[in-house]
Amino acid sequence: MASFECKDTNEENRSHVEGALKCHFEKIKISGGGHVSVEERYSNIISHFSIKLLGDVVPNNKELLQSFDEARKLVAELPLYTKQYNDGKGVPIEYTLYPLSELAKLFIQDVAIDNMITELSEETILRVEQVFDEIERLIQKSIILIKEKQEEINNSSKTIEELEGKLYDIMELQISEIKSDQENKRAVIEVHQKRVDQLQKEWEKIKEISLKFTQFSRQNAIAAYNDAYVDYLDLCIKEEKIKRNANSSHYDERILRGLEATRENYLKQVEVIKQEIENNNSSITLKEIAKLEQQLYDLPINGPNLKKLKYEAERSETDARQIFIYFKDMFQPFSQENSFKLVHKLDVESEVGVGTRFRIWLDLIKLMKKLEKILKMMI
Repeated sequence: MASFECKDTNEENRSHVEGALKCHFEKIKISGGGHVSVEERYSNIISHFSIKLLGDVVPNNKELLQSFDEARKLVAELPLYTKQYNDGKGVPIEYTLYPLSELAKLFIQDVAIDNMITELSEETILRVEQVFDEIERLIQKSIILIKEKQEEINNSSKTIEELEGKLYDIMELQISEIKSDQENKRAVIEVHQKRVDQLQKEWEKIKEISLKFTQFSRQNAIAAYNDAYVDYLDLCIKEEKIKRNANSSHYDERILRGLEATRENYLKQVEVIKQEIENNNSSITLKEIAKLEQQLYDLPINGPNLKKLKYEAERSETDARQIFIYFKDMFQPFSQENSFKLVHKLDVESEVGVGTRFRIWLDLIKLMKKLEKILKMMI
């Protein structure tokens, strides 16, 4: 049994209190687990209610109820409490249900029940349905967008894999090209290094044989010996100094220092040869000179050039000898026979012309210069 009491000293609010009390009492019978709210203007009336529960039902693990809402919830939970009675069979509970529209007619009160009926009107239901439809549409759209993004991610993953594959191939190709280029450079360097080593060996051999030639020339010289190799080195040093003075910022000093070191070493070796000749410690024969000459011609790189220079020197010597005989015949002592030869040569020259004689002189000058150059190169 539930007892509801309200204390109010204001006689004008008695009818309102009775009506509100009757309304809430009837709502207990129909509500069960629903939610009923009261308008704010009745809150001052409800706050003055006192509720008492009388009966055999005691709430489990709950404090005594202090408000209308707690009592309403307890009424909804009564079937759970009555199950333990009558040997577990419980006791019957009666509920009287009224349509809300009928209650609105019976109790013409401006309370929350009118708001509930209005909220549950067809228009409200349609609006709720529209809201749910919009939510469903947004969910579907979100699903579609998620699928599209997943496809983009999958495509991006494929594109990334393809790009990684292409990048790997490009990098591998570039690495291969770099390795190939490095191998080619290394091969070229090895070839050039071998040639440099060979040239260095031949240069040392040429210097050694040149010293032998110098020794032979000194020990068999009648007049004072003029060392053409030293003259050649002096000429090269002079030219390098001119180059350095002309452009010192871009000149390589190693060239000049190398030439000066070569000249100094050569002069030291020549001094050793002079001392040996003076002491009669060693002598070189013509056979040894011939062998040394052949060693020069057998050099892999410079040998063919030296042999060609020898051929040109021999041919130039032959040409020079013929020119000498030609001029010697022209200036022989006067006699009848010689006069005939001279007249004959003059007749030939008259046919050849002055221009031809001038050309012969120029060829002779060029030939002498070539001989000087060949001599320096051979030394």
